[in-house]
Amino acid sequence: MKKLLLISAILSVLMGCNSSEKTDIELVRGNAIVEGKVSNFENSSKVLRFFGSSVVVDIEQTAIIDSLGNFRTEIELFTPQDVNLKYEIGFADLYLKPNDSLFLEIDANLFKQDRYPYYEVSGSNPSITENMRDFLQFHDPNSYEPKYGDSVSVEEYLSDLEQQMIVEDSVLNEFSKQYNPTEEFMNWAKKNTTYGFANYLILYFWYFDINHKQYKTEILNTDLFPVDDDSAIVSSLYKLHLNFYLGTNYFKGDSVVTKLFEEKDAVGAYTKMFDRLIKIERQGLSKDIMLYMMFNFVYRSSAEDFLLLFSSYGTHIENQELVNILQEKKSGINTQANEEETILDLKLTTKSETIEKFWETVFSKHKDKIIYIDIWATWCGPCRSEIPYAIDLHNYFEGKPIAFVNLCFASKKDDWEKFIAKNNIKGDNYFFNEEEKVLLKNELNFTGYPTYMIIDKKGNLINKNAPRPSSGDEIINILNKLIEE
Repeated sequence: MKKLLLISAILSVLMGCNSSEKTDIELVRGNAIVEGKVSNFENSSKVLRFFGSSVVVDIEQTAIIDSLGNFRTEIELFTPQDVNLKYEIGFADLYLKPNDSLFLEIDANLFKQDRYPYYEVSGSNPSITENMRDFLQFHDPNSYEPKYGDSVSVEEYLSDLEQQMIVEDSVLNEFSKQYNPTEEFMNWAKKNTTYGFANYLILYFWYFDINHKQYKTEILNTDLFPVDDDSAIVSSLYKLHLNFYLGTNYFKGDSVVTKLFEEKDAVGAYTKMFDRLIKIERQGLSKDIMLYMMFNFVYRSSAEDFLLLFSSYGTHIENQELVNILQEKKSGINTQANEEETILDLKLTTKSETIEKFWETVFSKHKDKIIYIDIWATWCGPCRSEIPYAIDLHNYFEGKPIAFVNLCFASKKDDWEKFIAKNNIKGDNYFFNEEEKVLLKNELNFTGYPTYMIIDKKGNLINKNAPRPSSGDEIINILNKLIEE
């Protein structure tokens, strides 16, 4: 699981195929309800984390355990897929479909002891999740350690992956004989194994990236790891692979595209990427998803570029659900352009007064308190992964003179409002538009997301690169020391 989390983090930095198996899976928007009961939770975390790679937007949300041990969350889905649950050191794979409901019975002690603990599951579609639970207890899929570097050729690396896939397939067959799992589980498990190994390509590529060596794009072997296997949509690892394939084959692996980006011609670069993708990839749901991923990346970078490119290339997506979502983004951009307002709604005459008023509000509200600032963005994977730790940190210091102030930048206001509500984000939440972002970024001089800062009781900014909530005792000890001063 650690490797998969690493792969997801690397993907946030990195930005013709053979015919493969098709599927009758359709994109249908719906919420899956996950609720349950946690026993023996009194001295444990009160936060469960749900995460996974999804067709439309990556899943990253939390559920809070109440005083009786109950929890509930709704996860928006568009296809059947796996969703990871993390609690304490334990992980559980859940198989969810739009409009499904699952009920979990979790023992906190087991999730403190085991990476893949036992739990009870019931609900509208529990059998596949039960199969997943039993398989993870039967076999740890993360025991493989690939070797990569200058001494390992592309051919050797791919051959090693292929041989290991054969081993994993034999393990799955043995599990099938003993447990007689559902056919739907077997399809998911086979696809998950294939694209779990496909995502090891990221590590190989990453080595050359961080060492500033020439990229070896031949590592993208589409015979071994197809990118038109629509039946693999049920595995979140397939969607990670499509993301990786898109970034390496159409961005990192194309010198013309990288040069256009260096010359600040983003529209020219994206135009070349769209033209090439539309020409090369086989028509189907996977191709539509890759086109959607590219549009989504443009949307995060520039609303103006998104509107321009969507008018030219939006018609190349055949799946109507994906088109509808992009149309919603387009409408949201136009609405925001008309409103031009922020959550602060200060209505002051100059931009500098807006920032000054913000600080006055914060210091007045939290006089004689330590202020822990979280600078984040809704689309930022590392920011999202910090949420359950931030909630635990907030709960730990509840009633003590510490204020948690969350500053959201480089995001869409609608996305921010939904994200705050869905993830139970504690503390004071502020949203800043693009102009305010520039002013405050220049003032605080931060370079990326997430960034954490600490302001002492006297209002002095004493740490511009504070430890993250996930640092645990490190940040707790720092804040406790400041309380005592």
